[in-house]
Amino acid sequence: MQSRTCKDSVTPGHQAAWRATAAPEIVGTMRRASRRVLLDWGLNHIVDAAELCISELVTNAVLHGVNSYPEVELQLTVLSDRLCIDVTDGDPTIPQLCPPTAENEHGRGLVLVSLMATGFGFKRSATGKTVWCVLEVPASDSTC
Repeated sequence: MQSRTCKDSVTPGHQAAWRATAAPEIVGTMRRASRRVLLDWGLNHIVDAAELCISELVTNAVLHGVNSYPEVELQLTVLSDRLCIDVTDGDPTIPQLCPPTAENEHGRGLVLVSLMATGFGFKRSATGKTVWCVLEVPASDSTC
């Protein structure tokens, strides 16, 4: 898995990104790597919510996103008052936010992300799509 990280204090423009071949084990690997970076950046108050969103979005990319582009990319970007989480995969199919039922074993991930995040959506690209969410950075975490 390739990685770029920034380890300074929380300031706008910090980015970290990881890319790996889509496989179930990358979910935990990306979650742990992003947790370390977020803690290094001083984003202690949102690290648990970010981990949940990252796990759900990367899991969806692994399960549904492998087409002609078999890699998944996770990118974190810090803006002054928010953390942007982008997960890119090779499937142009738009994710559907469906209310889960008691009988469904799957389908709760995007609902959880939409509830945790202050923003959530997708954008198509020539090679697939990026599903994104935004988490608010509490004033106590921001050094701006």
